[in-house]
Amino acid sequence: MCFLFGKRNLQDEYLPNIGCLQCHNIGYPILGQKVSCNDLGTYIITALRNTMSLANRKQQRKKWNAEAMLAAISAVKNNEMGYLLASKTFNVPKSTLEDYVKNKSRKSPEEMIRTNLGRPPVLPKDIEVDLVDYCVEMDKRFYGLRASDIRRLAFQLAIRNNLKHNFSQKEKTAGYKWMRSFLKRHPELTFRKPQGWIQSHIFTKWLQHFITHVKPSEADPAVLVLDGHYSHTRNIDTINLARQNHVIIICLPPHSTHRMQPLDLAFMGPLKTYYSQEIENWLRHNPGRVVTSYQICELLGKAYVRCATAEIAINGFRKSGILPFNRHIFRDHDFAIHHQVEAPATSAEELRHVTPPRDITTTKCVEQSYVKRMSHSPDPKVRAHEISPIPSTSFYKSSAKERKSRKGSAALITGTPYKDALEASLS
Repeated sequence: MCFLFGKRNLQDEYLPNIGCLQCHNIGYPILGQKVSCNDLGTYIITALRNTMSLANRKQQRKKWNAEAMLAAISAVKNNEMGYLLASKTFNVPKSTLEDYVKNKSRKSPEEMIRTNLGRPPVLPKDIEVDLVDYCVEMDKRFYGLRASDIRRLAFQLAIRNNLKHNFSQKEKTAGYKWMRSFLKRHPELTFRKPQGWIQSHIFTKWLQHFITHVKPSEADPAVLVLDGHYSHTRNIDTINLARQNHVIIICLPPHSTHRMQPLDLAFMGPLKTYYSQEIENWLRHNPGRVVTSYQICELLGKAYVRCATAEIAINGFRKSGILPFNRHIFRDHDFAIHHQVEAPATSAEELRHVTPPRDITTTKCVEQSYVKRMSHSPDPKVRAHEISPIPSTSFYKSSAKERKSRKGSAALITGTPYKDALEASLS
Protein backbone atom coordinates (compact mmCIF):
# COMPACT_ATOMS: atom_id res chain seq x y z
CA MET A 1 0.00 0.00 0.00
CA CYS A 2 1.44 3.38 -1.01
CA PHE A 3 0.14 6.82 -0.12
CA LEU A 4 -0.17 10.19 -1.79
CA PHE A 5 0.80 13.31 0.14
CA GLY A 6 -0.86 16.56 -0.81
CA LYS A 7 1.04 19.81 -1.27
CA ARG A 8 -0.84 22.90 -2.35
CA ASN A 9 0.43 24.80 -5.38
CA LEU A 10 0.39 28.50 -4.52
CA GLN A 11 -0.34 29.51 -8.11
CA ASP A 12 -3.52 27.46 -8.51
CA GLU A 13 -5.88 26.63 -5.66
CA TYR A 14 -7.44 23.74 -7.56
CA LEU A 15 -4.29 21.99 -8.74
CA PRO A 16 -2.08 20.96 -5.77
CA ASN A 17 1.16 19.31 -6.81
CA ILE A 18 0.84 15.68 -5.65
CA GLY A 19 3.25 12.79 -6.07
CA CYS A 20 3.28 9.27 -4.70
CA LEU A 21 6.46 8.62 -2.72
CA GLN A 22 6.60 4.97 -3.81
CA CYS A 23 5.12 4.58 -7.30
CA HIS A 24 5.59 8.23 -8.42
CA ASN A 25 2.01 8.51 -9.69
CA ILE A 26 0.50 11.99 -9.85
CA GLY A 27 -2.79 12.81 -8.12
CA TYR A 28 -4.79 15.79 -6.84
CA PRO A 29 -6.22 15.05 -3.36
CA ILE A 30 -7.11 17.66 -0.77
CA LEU A 31 -4.29 19.50 0.97
CA GLY A 32 -2.48 17.31 3.50
CA GLN A 33 -4.79 14.32 2.99
CA LYS A 34 -3.22 10.86 2.99
CA VAL A 35 -4.98 8.60 0.49
CA SER A 36 -4.44 5.27 -1.17
CA CYS A 37 -2.93 5.28 -4.62
CA ASN A 38 -5.87 3.09 -5.70
CA ASP A 39 -8.12 6.15 -5.33
CA LEU A 40 -5.95 8.19 -7.69
CA GLY A 41 -8.48 8.22 -10.54
CA THR A 42 -11.28 9.59 -8.38
CA TYR A 43 -9.18 12.54 -7.22
CA ILE A 44 -7.94 13.32 -10.71
CA ILE A 45 -11.52 13.53 -12.01
CA THR A 46 -12.50 15.75 -9.06
CA ALA A 47 -9.57 18.09 -9.68
CA LEU A 48 -10.32 18.37 -13.39
CA ARG A 49 -13.93 19.25 -12.62
CA ASN A 50 -12.77 21.95 -10.20
CA THR A 51 -10.39 23.32 -12.82
CA MET A 52 -13.10 23.44 -15.51
CA SER A 53 -15.45 25.13 -13.06
CA LEU A 54 -12.83 27.79 -12.34
CA ALA A 55 -12.27 28.39 -16.07
CA ASN A 56 -16.01 28.71 -16.69
CA ARG A 57 -16.36 31.20 -13.84
CA LYS A 58 -13.54 33.30 -15.29
CA GLN A 59 -15.22 33.33 -18.69
CA GLN A 60 -18.52 34.43 -17.15
CA ARG A 61 -17.05 37.38 -15.29
CA LYS A 62 -18.45 40.80 -16.14
CA LYS A 63 -21.06 39.41 -18.55
CA TRP A 64 -23.84 41.55 -17.11
CA ASN A 65 -25.34 44.53 -18.92
CA ALA A 66 -23.52 47.81 -18.21
CA GLU A 67 -26.68 49.94 -18.40
CA ALA A 68 -28.48 47.59 -16.01
CA MET A 69 -25.59 47.86 -13.54
CA LEU A 70 -25.70 51.67 -13.69
CA ALA A 71 -29.45 51.60 -13.04
CA ALA A 72 -28.96 49.24 -10.08
CA ILE A 73 -26.25 51.48 -8.59
CA SER A 74 -28.51 54.50 -8.94
CA ALA A 75 -31.45 52.67 -7.31
CA VAL A 76 -29.36 51.64 -4.29
CA LYS A 77 -27.74 55.05 -3.84
CA ASN A 78 -31.16 56.75 -3.98
CA ASN A 79 -32.51 54.34 -1.32
CA GLU A 80 -35.10 53.01 -3.77
CA MET A 81 -33.95 49.40 -3.36
CA GLY A 82 -31.63 47.29 -1.27
CA TYR A 83 -28.73 45.31 -2.66
CA LEU A 84 -30.65 42.04 -2.95
CA LEU A 85 -33.74 43.52 -4.59
CA ALA A 86 -31.69 45.62 -7.03
CA SER A 87 -29.59 42.58 -7.91
CA LYS A 88 -32.68 40.53 -8.76
CA THR A 89 -34.53 43.39 -10.47
CA PHE A 90 -31.69 44.36 -12.82
CA ASN A 91 -30.14 40.87 -13.08
CA VAL A 92 -26.67 41.85 -11.87
CA PRO A 93 -24.38 40.16 -9.30
CA LYS A 94 -25.08 41.31 -5.75
CA SER A 95 -21.44 41.28 -4.62
CA THR A 96 -20.34 43.33 -7.64
CA LEU A 97 -23.15 45.80 -7.05
CA GLU A 98 -22.02 46.25 -3.44
CA ASP A 99 -18.43 46.91 -4.55
CA TYR A 100 -19.53 49.55 -7.06
CA VAL A 101 -21.83 51.30 -4.58
CA LYS A 102 -19.18 51.41 -1.84
CA ASN A 103 -16.69 52.66 -4.46
CA LYS A 104 -13.40 52.19 -2.61
CA SER A 105 -11.48 53.21 -5.72
CA ARG A 106 -13.19 56.68 -5.74
CA LYS A 107 -13.94 56.30 -9.44
CA SER A 108 -17.25 57.17 -11.05
CA PRO A 109 -19.58 54.23 -11.72
CA GLU A 110 -19.06 54.65 -15.45
CA GLU A 111 -15.27 54.41 -15.05
CA MET A 112 -15.50 51.33 -12.84
CA ILE A 113 -17.78 49.56 -15.30
CA ARG A 114 -15.50 50.37 -18.24
CA THR A 115 -12.42 49.11 -16.38
CA ASN A 116 -11.23 45.80 -17.80
CA LEU A 117 -10.52 42.87 -15.52
CA GLY A 118 -6.99 41.64 -14.99
CA ARG A 119 -3.71 43.51 -14.86
CA PRO A 120 -3.71 47.01 -16.36
CA PRO A 121 -1.59 47.65 -19.49
CA VAL A 122 2.02 48.66 -18.99
CA LEU A 123 1.53 51.99 -20.74
CA PRO A 124 -1.15 54.31 -19.27
CA LYS A 125 -4.13 55.15 -21.42
CA ASP A 126 -2.93 58.66 -22.34
CA ILE A 127 0.47 57.37 -23.50
CA GLU A 128 -1.17 54.60 -25.53
CA VAL A 129 -3.49 57.11 -27.20
CA ASP A 130 -0.49 59.27 -27.99
CA LEU A 131 1.31 56.24 -29.45
CA VAL A 132 -1.71 55.51 -31.66
CA ASP A 133 -1.75 59.14 -32.88
CA TYR A 134 1.98 58.88 -33.58
CA CYS A 135 1.49 55.72 -35.68
CA VAL A 136 -1.30 57.38 -37.66
CA GLU A 137 0.77 60.52 -38.22
CA MET A 138 3.77 58.48 -39.42
CA ASP A 139 1.52 56.56 -41.82
CA LYS A 140 0.18 59.82 -43.27
CA ARG A 141 3.76 60.79 -44.10
CA PHE A 142 4.39 57.37 -45.73
CA TYR A 143 6.65 56.19 -42.90
CA GLY A 144 4.41 53.35 -41.76
CA LEU A 145 5.80 51.54 -38.71
CA ARG A 146 6.44 47.81 -38.47
CA ALA A 147 5.34 45.78 -35.46
CA SER A 148 8.97 45.59 -34.32
CA ASP A 149 9.20 49.41 -34.48
CA ILE A 150 6.14 49.81 -32.23
CA ARG A 151 7.45 47.23 -29.77
CA ARG A 152 10.81 49.00 -29.50
CA LEU A 153 9.05 52.34 -29.08
CA ALA A 154 6.82 50.92 -26.33
CA PHE A 155 9.94 49.73 -24.47
CA GLN A 156 11.52 53.19 -24.75
CA LEU A 157 8.32 54.84 -23.50
CA ALA A 158 8.24 52.56 -20.46
CA ILE A 159 11.91 53.28 -19.66
CA ARG A 160 11.76 57.05 -20.22
CA ASN A 161 8.57 57.40 -18.14
CA ASN A 162 9.88 55.17 -15.30
CA LEU A 163 7.00 52.72 -15.69
CA LYS A 164 7.06 49.27 -14.15
CA HIS A 165 7.11 46.72 -16.97
CA ASN A 166 7.93 43.12 -17.84
CA PHE A 167 9.42 43.88 -21.26
CA SER A 168 12.61 42.16 -22.39
CA GLN A 169 15.68 43.97 -21.07
CA LYS A 170 17.88 41.87 -23.34
CA GLU A 171 16.01 42.56 -26.59
CA LYS A 172 14.91 46.04 -25.44
CA THR A 173 11.43 45.55 -26.90
CA ALA A 174 7.91 44.89 -25.71
CA GLY A 175 6.67 41.34 -26.14
CA TYR A 176 4.45 39.80 -28.80
CA LYS A 177 1.66 39.35 -26.24
CA TRP A 178 1.72 43.07 -25.46
CA MET A 179 1.57 43.82 -29.20
CA ARG A 180 -1.50 41.62 -29.69
CA SER A 181 -3.26 43.21 -26.72
CA PHE A 182 -2.33 46.69 -27.94
CA LEU A 183 -3.92 46.02 -31.34
CA LYS A 184 -7.05 44.63 -29.69
CA ARG A 185 -7.37 47.78 -27.58
CA HIS A 186 -6.89 49.96 -30.68
CA PRO A 187 -8.55 48.24 -33.67
CA GLU A 188 -8.06 51.38 -35.77
CA LEU A 189 -4.44 50.25 -36.28
CA THR A 190 -3.78 47.57 -38.89
CA PHE A 191 -0.76 46.24 -40.73
CA ARG A 192 -0.48 46.11 -44.51
CA LYS A 193 1.62 43.55 -46.34
CA PRO A 194 4.16 44.76 -48.92
CA GLN A 195 2.90 44.50 -52.48
CA GLY A 196 4.72 42.85 -55.35
CA TRP A 197 5.32 44.34 -58.79
CA ILE A 198 4.63 43.14 -62.33
CA GLN A 199 7.08 43.19 -65.23
CA SER A 200 6.38 45.14 -68.45
CA HIS A 201 6.14 42.12 -70.77
CA ILE A 202 3.81 40.32 -68.34
CA PHE A 203 1.51 43.33 -68.16
CA THR A 204 1.43 43.53 -71.97
CA LYS A 205 0.30 39.87 -72.08
CA TRP A 206 -2.34 40.61 -69.47
CA LEU A 207 -3.62 43.56 -71.50
CA GLN A 208 -3.95 41.31 -74.54
CA HIS A 209 -5.97 38.87 -72.42
CA PHE A 210 -8.13 41.76 -71.20
CA ILE A 211 -8.83 42.95 -74.76
CA THR A 212 -9.70 39.43 -75.92
CA HIS A 213 -12.39 38.98 -73.28
CA VAL A 214 -13.71 42.54 -72.88
CA LYS A 215 -13.78 43.23 -76.65
CA PRO A 216 -13.69 47.06 -76.52
CA SER A 217 -14.71 48.94 -79.65
CA GLU A 218 -14.78 52.49 -80.93
CA ALA A 219 -18.44 52.78 -79.98
CA ASP A 220 -17.87 51.12 -76.58
CA PRO A 221 -14.29 51.76 -75.38
CA ALA A 222 -12.86 50.41 -72.12
CA VAL A 223 -11.19 52.49 -69.40
CA LEU A 224 -8.38 51.07 -67.26
CA VAL A 225 -7.50 52.89 -64.02
CA LEU A 226 -3.92 51.96 -63.02
CA ASP A 227 -1.19 53.08 -60.65
CA GLY A 228 1.94 54.81 -61.88
CA HIS A 229 4.27 51.81 -62.05
CA TYR A 230 6.75 51.88 -64.94
CA SER A 231 5.20 48.76 -66.50
CA HIS A 232 2.06 50.88 -67.06
CA THR A 233 3.46 54.33 -67.77
CA ARG A 234 6.73 53.69 -69.64
CA ASN A 235 5.69 50.73 -71.74
CA ILE A 236 5.33 51.69 -75.41
CA ASP A 237 4.08 48.22 -76.39
CA THR A 238 1.26 48.49 -73.88
CA ILE A 239 0.32 52.02 -74.96
CA ASN A 240 0.26 51.10 -78.67
CA LEU A 241 -1.78 47.95 -77.97
CA ALA A 242 -4.30 49.93 -75.91
CA ARG A 243 -4.65 52.70 -78.53
CA GLN A 244 -5.17 50.19 -81.34
CA ASN A 245 -7.91 48.38 -79.41
CA HIS A 246 -9.87 51.31 -77.99
CA VAL A 247 -8.59 51.00 -74.41
CA ILE A 248 -8.11 54.22 -72.45
CA ILE A 249 -5.49 53.99 -69.66
CA ILE A 250 -5.60 56.54 -66.87
CA CYS A 251 -2.75 56.78 -64.35
CA LEU A 252 -3.61 57.66 -60.74
CA PRO A 253 -1.59 60.27 -58.80
CA PRO A 254 1.34 58.94 -56.75
CA HIS A 255 0.63 57.66 -53.22
CA SER A 256 -3.12 57.56 -53.78
CA THR A 257 -3.88 53.99 -54.85
CA HIS A 258 -4.83 52.95 -51.29
CA ARG A 259 -7.73 55.42 -51.57
CA MET A 260 -8.48 55.58 -55.31
CA GLN A 261 -7.84 52.12 -56.79
CA PRO A 262 -11.13 50.17 -56.80
CA LEU A 263 -9.33 46.81 -56.79
CA ASP A 264 -7.51 47.60 -53.54
CA LEU A 265 -10.57 49.15 -51.91
CA ALA A 266 -13.25 46.55 -52.57
CA PHE A 267 -11.87 43.35 -54.10
CA MET A 268 -8.61 42.29 -52.44
CA GLY A 269 -10.03 42.29 -48.90
CA PRO A 270 -12.94 39.91 -49.65
CA LEU A 271 -10.63 37.75 -51.80
CA LYS A 272 -8.25 37.23 -48.86
CA THR A 273 -11.18 36.48 -46.54
CA TYR A 274 -12.82 33.95 -48.86
CA TYR A 275 -9.48 32.33 -49.67
CA SER A 276 -8.79 31.82 -45.96
CA GLN A 277 -12.26 30.33 -45.54
CA GLU A 278 -11.69 27.90 -48.42
CA ILE A 279 -8.40 26.78 -46.88
CA GLU A 280 -10.04 26.24 -43.48
CA ASN A 281 -12.87 24.29 -45.10
CA TRP A 282 -10.39 22.10 -47.01
CA LEU A 283 -8.34 21.38 -43.88
CA ARG A 284 -11.52 20.51 -41.97
CA HIS A 285 -12.47 17.89 -44.58
CA ASN A 286 -8.90 16.60 -44.97
CA PRO A 287 -7.62 16.02 -41.42
CA GLY A 288 -3.91 15.42 -41.13
CA ARG A 289 -3.10 16.98 -44.51
CA VAL A 290 -1.65 20.37 -45.43
CA VAL A 291 -2.39 22.68 -48.35
CA THR A 292 0.24 22.40 -51.09
CA SER A 293 0.75 23.95 -54.51
CA TYR A 294 -1.53 21.27 -55.96
CA GLN A 295 -4.57 22.65 -54.10
CA ILE A 296 -3.90 26.38 -54.32
CA CYS A 297 -5.40 26.89 -57.81
CA GLU A 298 -8.64 25.15 -56.91
CA LEU A 299 -9.04 26.95 -53.58
CA LEU A 300 -8.16 30.36 -55.02
CA GLY A 301 -10.56 29.76 -57.92
CA LYS A 302 -13.42 29.08 -55.51
CA ALA A 303 -12.60 32.23 -53.53
CA TYR A 304 -12.37 34.31 -56.72
CA VAL A 305 -15.82 33.17 -57.90
CA ARG A 306 -17.32 34.17 -54.56
CA CYS A 307 -15.96 37.75 -54.61
CA ALA A 308 -15.96 38.49 -58.36
CA THR A 309 -19.44 40.00 -58.24
CA ALA A 310 -20.93 43.10 -59.79
CA GLU A 311 -21.82 44.44 -56.33
CA ILE A 312 -18.19 44.37 -55.14
CA ALA A 313 -16.98 45.99 -58.38
CA ILE A 314 -19.58 48.78 -58.13
CA ASN A 315 -18.70 49.40 -54.47
CA GLY A 316 -15.02 49.74 -55.41
CA PHE A 317 -15.68 52.52 -57.92
CA ARG A 318 -18.16 54.20 -55.59
CA LYS A 319 -15.82 54.12 -52.57
CA SER A 320 -12.95 55.56 -54.62
CA GLY A 321 -15.12 58.44 -55.84
CA ILE A 322 -14.55 57.54 -59.52
CA LEU A 323 -18.12 56.49 -60.35
CA PRO A 324 -20.34 58.15 -59.42
CA PHE A 325 -17.84 60.99 -59.40
CA ASN A 326 -17.26 62.43 -55.93
CA ARG A 327 -14.52 65.02 -55.53
CA HIS A 328 -15.15 65.17 -51.75
CA ILE A 329 -14.20 61.54 -51.09
CA PHE A 330 -10.94 62.66 -49.45
CA ARG A 331 -10.71 64.29 -46.03
CA ASP A 332 -8.33 67.02 -44.88
CA HIS A 333 -5.90 64.68 -43.13
CA ASP A 334 -5.38 62.76 -46.39
CA PHE A 335 -3.38 65.74 -47.66
CA ALA A 336 -1.20 66.05 -44.55
CA ILE A 337 1.92 65.02 -46.47
CA HIS A 338 1.63 68.16 -48.63
CA HIS A 339 1.61 70.54 -45.66
CA GLN A 340 5.28 70.20 -44.81
CA VAL A 341 7.83 72.80 -43.81
CA GLU A 342 10.28 73.40 -46.62
CA ALA A 343 13.92 72.81 -45.78
CA PRO A 344 17.03 72.87 -47.95
CA ALA A 345 18.08 69.47 -49.21
CA THR A 346 21.69 68.44 -49.51
CA SER A 347 21.25 66.05 -52.40
CA ALA A 348 18.65 64.01 -54.22
CA GLU A 349 20.43 60.78 -53.29
CA GLU A 350 20.04 61.48 -49.58
CA LEU A 351 16.35 62.21 -49.99
CA ARG A 352 15.75 58.89 -51.70
CA HIS A 353 17.06 57.06 -48.66
CA VAL A 354 15.30 59.01 -45.92
CA THR A 355 14.40 56.70 -43.05
CA PRO A 356 12.67 57.66 -39.82
CA PRO A 357 14.98 57.74 -36.79
CA ARG A 358 14.61 54.70 -34.57
CA ASP A 359 16.66 55.55 -31.48
CA ILE A 360 16.53 58.32 -28.91
CA THR A 361 17.54 61.50 -30.70
CA THR A 362 17.20 65.25 -30.48
CA THR A 363 16.52 65.70 -34.18
CA LYS A 364 14.21 68.65 -34.79
CA CYS A 365 10.90 67.43 -36.17
CA VAL A 366 8.37 69.27 -38.24
CA GLU A 367 5.72 71.22 -36.32
CA GLN A 368 2.50 69.49 -37.24
CA SER A 369 -0.74 69.60 -35.24
CA TYR A 370 0.16 66.37 -33.44
CA VAL A 371 3.56 67.66 -32.31
CA LYS A 372 2.17 71.07 -31.36
CA ARG A 373 -0.54 69.47 -29.24
CA MET A 374 1.90 67.28 -27.36
CA SER A 375 4.58 69.97 -26.99
CA HIS A 376 2.18 72.36 -25.24
CA SER A 377 0.75 69.71 -22.95
CA PRO A 378 1.37 70.37 -19.23
CA ASP A 379 1.84 66.62 -18.70
CA PRO A 380 5.57 65.97 -18.06
CA LYS A 381 5.44 62.45 -19.51
CA VAL A 382 7.77 61.55 -22.36
CA ARG A 383 5.86 61.16 -25.63
CA ALA A 384 6.49 59.02 -28.69
CA HIS A 385 7.60 61.89 -30.93
CA GLU A 386 10.31 62.83 -28.40
CA ILE A 387 11.85 59.36 -28.70
CA SER A 388 11.46 58.97 -32.46
CA PRO A 389 10.73 62.39 -34.06
CA ILE A 390 8.36 62.63 -36.99
CA PRO A 391 10.48 63.25 -40.10
CA SER A 392 9.83 66.22 -42.33
CA THR A 393 9.71 66.09 -46.10
CA SER A 394 12.04 68.51 -47.86
CA PHE A 395 11.06 69.92 -51.22
CA TYR A 396 13.65 70.52 -53.89
CA LYS A 397 13.88 71.04 -57.61
CA SER A 398 14.95 67.87 -59.31
CA SER A 399 16.72 67.62 -62.61
CA ALA A 400 15.14 66.27 -65.76
CA LYS A 401 17.16 63.06 -65.37
CA GLU A 402 15.76 62.52 -61.86
CA ARG A 403 12.19 63.16 -62.98
CA LYS A 404 12.47 60.44 -65.63
CA SER A 405 13.10 57.75 -63.03
CA ARG A 406 10.12 58.67 -60.88
CA LYS A 407 6.78 56.93 -60.83
CA GLY A 408 4.21 58.28 -63.26
CA SER A 409 2.03 61.18 -62.23
CA ALA A 410 -1.70 61.40 -62.90
CA ALA A 411 -2.02 61.34 -66.70
CA LEU A 412 -3.92 59.97 -69.67
CA ILE A 413 -1.39 57.32 -70.67
CA THR A 414 -2.96 56.53 -74.04
CA GLY A 415 -3.23 60.19 -75.02
CA THR A 416 -1.14 61.41 -77.98
CA PRO A 417 0.81 64.09 -76.04
CA TYR A 418 1.91 61.56 -73.41
CA LYS A 419 2.82 58.93 -76.03
CA ASP A 420 4.88 61.39 -78.08
CA ALA A 421 6.71 62.65 -75.00
CA LEU A 422 7.46 59.10 -73.85
CA GLU A 423 8.81 58.07 -77.25
CA ALA A 424 11.01 61.16 -77.34
CA SER A 425 12.40 60.47 -73.87
CA LEU A 426 13.12 56.82 -74.67
CA SER A 427 14.88 57.71 -77.92
